[in-house]
Amino acid sequence: MTAARIIDLERWEKALPDLVPAYRNAGPFPHGRFDDFLELGPALSAYQAFPKVKDEGWIHYVHVNEKKHGLNKMDRLPPFLREVITELNSDRFVRWLEQLTGIEGLKADDMLEGGGLHQSGRGGFLNIHADFTVHPHKRNWRRRVNVLVYLNKGWQEDWGGQLELWERDMSKCSARITPFFNRCVIFNTDEDSYHGLPDPLTCP
Repeated sequence: MTAARIIDLERWEKALPDLVPAYRNAGPFPHGRFDDFLELGPALSAYQAFPKVKDEGWIHYVHVNEKKHGLNKMDRLPPFLREVITELNSDRFVRWLEQLTGIEGLKADDMLEGGGLHQSGRGGFLNIHADFTVHPHKRNWRRRVNVLVYLNKGWQEDWGGQLELWERDMSKCSARITPFFNRCVIFNTDEDSYHGLPDPLTCP
């Protein structure tokens, strides 16, 4: 399996005339959901390769605002997941993101600050928040776009886990996106792009 076959970028590039207005006009801030995002074979391979949280390298975030696990060191990732991330960081994919979002000059973050793998089990949650916008190690970089790819095969909607997108004044939740397998969610990252999954998961 080569990285070039992980995402059918030609398909997504051809879809841009329809995707661009839907993304940029979405509320409460620009975002989009993209089902069957990876090719099916690679998506299943990524699911099977996903490491357990007991494996070395995971960071465990457990406090009042969140309960989840993260792994953002490329040398600790299974080889196939490194391929997936490399494809998502490729020049061609980043150019596609620029065309989708209208944000010029995007760069991939090979340090994966705030990125990499994330996992939440039963009882996991992430309170509504806006992400950091200044890179902690490259102070002249600003975080502009989030790309999430869900790899939780067999997810049931009543388990929760819906990504909530809130109005910029935090007055209400305006969009909820269920984390179905191989769904990608992309959204602009600003000081007031509030999002999270505040209700604890009820999955097994």
